Amino acid sequence: MKTTMLLPDPLLEAAKGLAHDEGSSLTKVFERALQEYVARKRGKAPAKLKENHFKGKGFADPAYEGNWDKIRSEIYEGRGDV
Repeated sequence: MKTTMLLPDPLLEAAKGLAHDEGSSLTKVFERALQEYVARKRGKAPAKLKENHFKGKGFADPAYEGNWDKIRSEIYEGRGDV
């Protein structure tokens, strides 16, 4: 599932640095962190999630590539200021 989150810049930069140092992705860093947090709050061991792989190369329109402002504006079009 995809979602949008607003994070403090220092936290995002620290997570990116950790992903780089580990040779991992930012998604994996957030996934592990959230698993550990939820497990700790519930007093359980972190859940083991199945690896998912998807075919394709992302958005069909290359105009979207890396342009999060354009993507965000289209997602929230007609919903007021974001």
